[in-house]
Amino acid sequence: MNMKINVEQYQALYTIPSGTTGNDYTTKVLDIFNIDGSKYTIKEINEVVNGIKIPSIKKLDKFNITIVNSKFTIVNNIMKSTFNEFIQYEALVGSSPDEATIIKNLHKVLAIFVRPTIGSLFWKRIKPLDKTDIIENEKMMLKMNIEDAIAINVFFYQRELTFIQNTKKHYLNQRSLMSTATVTKNKLAQLMAPSDGTS
Repeated sequence: MNMKINVEQYQALYTIPSGTTGNDYTTKVLDIFNIDGSKYTIKEINEVVNGIKIPSIKKLDKFNITIVNSKFTIVNNIMKSTFNEFIQYEALVGSSPDEATIIKNLHKVLAIFVRPTIGSLFWKRIKPLDKTDIIENEKMMLKMNIEDAIAINVFFYQRELTFIQNTKKHYLNQRSLMSTATVTKNKLAQLMAPSDGTS
């Protein structure tokens, strides 16, 4: 029995101490999935506990997603992100994120890049979010399937790395051009200076 796990459940599973086994582990898992163990046989409970699998990393193949009957769009162009969104992302993940920080803040990171879609059959647009909307959006992201969440996170992490590498290349190219221009300017000044030392 394979269970679909959402972000909130995944975050809770991650907080179970690694040495937890037996009845303690089973009890924690049943609590996370809100399952009344008294209503099931031991075999059924074991199927639930053993059915929890580490989500696989899949490629992000769509930019529209439905979470609890609500439509969302993934902002897939990192260049269209606002400066505020970059600041929020950096504040949540940090410059050198560890696994625990990423998992703890996963729903908040998703809320930055996965936005409610508004519109009709003929037109759709991404809803701009104010502070109240962001909190509601974070709550919705807790309900997202963890496989989708990881695919989106990997997509943006790869995009961020590419963006940083391209920015670094551009900066180094500009420095090289400036350095060449300075050398050329200095050589030109030497050529124009009088050779006998008089001005």
